[in-house]
Amino acid sequence: MPLALVTIVSGGGGAAALRFGAPAIVGQDNYATGFRGFGDGAHALGKADGGWYGTSDGGKSWAKVLDGGRDIEGDVHAAVLSSDGRTMHNLGAVAVVADKLGSYYTFNATSAEYFSVSEDLPLAFAATSRPTPVVFRGLPQPATCGDPKQPGLFDCPFRTGGRGIVRLAGISHLPAPAAPAAPAAPAAPAAPAAPAALLPRCKINPAHNAPTQGTRCTHPTLRLADGTLVMSIIIYWGAPHASPDPAVARSATSVVAYRATDGVGLAWEYAGTILDAASAPKSEEGPNENDLALMADGRILCVLRLDAGDGVRSQPYRPYVRSISSDGGLTWSTAVPLGEGVGCARPRLLVLGKRSLLLSGGRRSPTNRDILLWHNAAGDATMWEAHSISFLHNQLEPNATLHFDAKLNASSLRESTSYTSLVATGERSGFIVYSRHKPPGRDVAFAMPFWLDDGELVERPS
Repeated sequence: MPLALVTIVSGGGGAAALRFGAPAIVGQDNYATGFRGFGDGAHALGKADGGWYGTSDGGKSWAKVLDGGRDIEGDVHAAVLSSDGRTMHNLGAVAVVADKLGSYYTFNATSAEYFSVSEDLPLAFAATSRPTPVVFRGLPQPATCGDPKQPGLFDCPFRTGGRGIVRLAGISHLPAPAAPAAPAAPAAPAAPAAPAALLPRCKINPAHNAPTQGTRCTHPTLRLADGTLVMSIIIYWGAPHASPDPAVARSATSVVAYRATDGVGLAWEYAGTILDAASAPKSEEGPNENDLALMADGRILCVLRLDAGDGVRSQPYRPYVRSISSDGGLTWSTAVPLGEGVGCARPRLLVLGKRSLLLSGGRRSPTNRDILLWHNAAGDATMWEAHSISFLHNQLEPNATLHFDAKLNASSLRESTSYTSLVATGERSGFIVYSRHKPPGRDVAFAMPFWLDDGELVERPS
């Protein structure tokens, strides 16, 4: 793959500079990833190793929430936010199957967790399990549970962690040009019109919701209304999508896109392949953790992890790659690496202002576990300005006992997982959630605010 298409810059003097404020403590916890805002700029919710945490003031203060004793299925990092921003739901137990040796064209859950917040009471979050079916269908080749010699490595038949979701708005896909007219034939009764939202794409075998053998399936010709959802899903996929490397052919994953046109994200249809293991033959892990963002021009950006030290042979580290869809998730461009130093674990994306793109992650090598936030002011995903969150943290956190130390960048010890969350608190502001792991001391998760502005690094105004 070419490496010259994406450039990393160490500083920037553009009109949309990032500024940072002192971090707040989320809780004594680790793996603080998967946090999501409710759309009002104030309330956000997330799950770490030790439980659920919430904020009602845009990340300035946090408390443990949803600790009523019920085991809540899943998390919220790619939960579907309602159009009014007041509730969200996840996919429930959609990634749980009884037969780990089976092959699956369709994934489904019989219930989902619904999360809500009371605007009248601070930190009054609620989670309710509802008998709401969630279905993913239409995969052209079946997914499996991966290598049976590594049972339980990830969820099955797809991973529920490390994926992205976007809601499209105002993107219209027009019907394809009409074919040349055929010779006139005797008139026949008109067939009932197909729904405008989704025209028939091919014949479907009802036994497994896959295309009937011998039929040619194409993407539907449709006009997307506001509210169409696109989600990336990580699956174990066999030939022709599997890695050509026999050592990882059954364990290397692929990433595909699904769309939901029901407006609520309960019925999902396979849309296209973002990046399969066959197209990343050097990756030992296979394309896996990823995120999506809707760019200013209406295209969908996907940034993906290839390798971050968990490969089965040489445990390599590789930069993130990007792929872009210009047609609402149906087709995706050839993946392009983001260049050395932009990687390698669990990328998270956020759009700020009119076009700025933010990307968080880290773990760039076996001895570098830093947490990074990259800023692409042009919104084209080509040039990225890097910010070290550990460096900023140590500058802005007054309590020296909560600082990161030099081992973060010079040791194989994972003082940080480099797993993060990005949450918007306004059109031009947000916060990044990250954690510090320094045994024998306690793990600590933090939320650091940031905002777009002209100026230098200063404390956030109170």
